[in-house]
Amino acid sequence: MNQSLKIIKIIGLVLFLVGATIAFLFFRAWQSNQRPEMVTSSWENELTTIGHVNTLHATLRVPWHRELLSAEPRSHPSFLPPVPDKAVLKRDRLSLNGYRQWTVTIPLVPTDAKSVQGLTLSLPLRSIKRPSSNSVSITLPDLDITTPGNLPKIVSNPREFAKEDLATAEEPVSATQKGSPWLLIVLVLLALGSIIFIYLRSVTKHAHTNAWEEALQKISLLEKEKDLTPDNFFSRLTDILKSYTGQRFHIPATTKTSSEFLASVYGLEDVPEIETMELPWLSRLADDIKFAGISPAQKDPAEALALVRNFITKTKPAPVAQDDA
Repeated sequence: MNQSLKIIKIIGLVLFLVGATIAFLFFRAWQSNQRPEMVTSSWENELTTIGHVNTLHATLRVPWHRELLSAEPRSHPSFLPPVPDKAVLKRDRLSLNGYRQWTVTIPLVPTDAKSVQGLTLSLPLRSIKRPSSNSVSITLPDLDITTPGNLPKIVSNPREFAKEDLATAEEPVSATQKGSPWLLIVLVLLALGSIIFIYLRSVTKHAHTNAWEEALQKISLLEKEKDLTPDNFFSRLTDILKSYTGQRFHIPATTKTSSEFLASVYGLEDVPEIETMELPWLSRLADDIKFAGISPAQKDPAEALALVRNFITKTKPAPVAQDDA
């Protein structure tokens, strides 16, 4: 049983530490309140022609408490307009460090053979109460834009041209979500670890500081106190005796009178050695001191201590023998 408790305790402690570590990482990500950052960006084709669609693929690393609103750019270079309603935004699951990746796919139509070096486009972010930017920038990778020899007239309206170019393409989903179970997992781990830890702490506390050890410790402390009145001394001693007996034999000793307590003790058939102890003497002496104001003899406190200590020693469980492995 003790070995099982140790194993369960270790498991509970591990769960608690894991949950606490993950919770700390999530808190640190929230506290730093970092702006989402670009991880990768690339073009579907590094060489494109004016008026033809070229798709930008980008991956962003975003803290758990920030969220992209749309893949439709909030701002973009004037000669790279996006194709309307064709951008795709995908949200991946949270990682254990409190960040998630967002994948963005944006079809763009070049209308001029300008260089894109150093240029950016931005995506909208959901507003939060803390001071922070409401957009995230994506740096455009290098792109070679060429001018065809026969440029169709439709290039004057690149958005219409792009719609025809993508007419056969599958209609994309504006936003997809794989789910975010990590936050729930963190809370479950913390709750489970805390429950196991608290339970095992209470169990091990009673296991390591059991009724007889606690009673013997209290007797040792009582023995060292020299300035107690007889009434206080014997009252505390009988309280120790009743508290130990109640816990050890599962009887409501603390709520019983002295006679009821003695009747319960002497009724314990599995502890026959109690019959030879002078518990009635201690009970009468404590009552006489408390209710009649009688002063005890000089030797009575020491004998009473020895009696209760002997009672506890005689009635505590025998140690369990360990099998030799």
